[in-house]
This record gives sequence, C-alpha cells and structure tokens, in this order.
Amino acid sequence: MKKLMLGAILAGAAFAAQTGTGWAYGHAPWCSSADQGGGNYVMFCQYPSAEACAREVISGNRGQCLQNPEFTGYAPPPRRKRVYR
Repeated sequence: MKKLMLGAILAGAAFAAQTGTGWAYGHAPWCSSADQGGGNYVMFCQYPSAEACAREVISGNRGQCLQNPEFTGYAPPPRRKRVYR
C-alpha cells in the first residue's frame, strides 16, 4: 500500500513539474499562437485559411500563424439513407 501511495505521489510530482507546456483550442486547419509567458504557448486553432489567421495576428495577437498539427480534415457529409419503395 505504501509503495502504491509513493508511486502516485511521484507521478503527480512529475506531471506538476513540467514547464513549457502548450495548449491548442479548436479544430480548424490554421492556428494562431500566443506567448503566455514562462515558456507557455497557447494555440487558437479556429481559422479556415492562412489569410484569416494573418488578419488576427496583425490586428494585435502578436503571435504567429501555424498549420494545425492535429487537423485531419473536415468530416465528410453524412450519407443519405436510401428509401426503398
């Protein structure tokens, strides 16, 4: 039991000690990134094109535009069921 508790405490400390983390919000193909300080970056992935992202960055975000590394494409449209008569 003591080993289990020690392992849980050490694992929690290892996760808490991480620095330089980043977060991404959204599922669009382009992201704007912003420095939050302390090596932390936040990516707002809500832009359908590089031009839309650039407008946001130029207007005051002070970040940069990047392609979303997690974007796998848009979902295909739902298939229509065939109606048999």
